[in-house]
Amino acid sequence: MVPAGRTHNFLNTGENRLMLYTVYGPPEHAEGAVHRTKEEADAAEEAGKDEPPTG
Repeated sequence: MVPAGRTHNFLNTGENRLMLYTVYGPPEHAEGAVHRTKEEADAAEEAGKDEPPTG
């Protein structure tokens, strides 16, 4: 776990591909949103299609 705002540096020392999962709390994206790249996430947010749930 890396707390928000902290610098981190992951190093894969194994033979298999390293996979990272990001979990936000509280949610910062629309329910069910999946973005494969930062560019996709930025575009959805700018288009108003990625608003966090309210309430």
